[in-house]
Amino acid sequence: MTLQETSKTAVDGALKLARLPADTVLRRVPERIASPVRLTVDRADAAVRGAAGTALRDPELKRDAELRRVAIAERRRAAELRERGEAQVEEADARAEQEREEAEQRRRAADRKAERKRQEARERRERESAEAQERERRRKDAVAERAEQTEEKIEQKGREERLEVLEEKAVALKEREDALEATDEAQRLKRATERAKEARKDRMDG
Repeated sequence: MTLQETSKTAVDGALKLARLPADTVLRRVPERIASPVRLTVDRADAAVRGAAGTALRDPELKRDAELRRVAIAERRRAAELRERGEAQVEEADARAEQEREEAEQRRRAADRKAERKRQEARERRERESAEAQERERRRKDAVAERAEQTEEKIEQKGREERLEVLEEKAVALKEREDALEATDEAQRLKRATERAKEARKDRMDG
């Protein structure tokens, strides 16, 4: 085994031993928490490897450190993209939820408006029905009042006509009575005249 291989093996072993506690803990926590910490640990790992490669003049360690840095950068970009994607998804979910809430609010507002219109329509129909019933009642009252007035006028006219007939009968009766009295008086005068004539004739004959 060459010196460079020995150095790389020693560095690998030391780094694995140094990061063992962190790796053990990171395996037990959620990925969203472990990922940024793991990137920090990996960057430290790559930095140590790069420093060791420079110190030991080991191009293999330096190349390994560079590859790790590139991989870490790619992982960081992927994590950032994933985080942005998750953020966008969360934002889209939040917008969708807000839109659902706004749609629900609009629906409830529309339901309230429709119910208010139905209530207003019911009240308008009831009011119009009550007004129509009141008009019909007043019309019937007016018809009944006119009929009563007409009946009263007819009765009054009948009373007046009957009174007039009675008055005419009374006048006719009076005229008849007067005529009878005149006839009786004429007959009485006639009899008196005849008796006077007979008495005068008797005196002349005697």
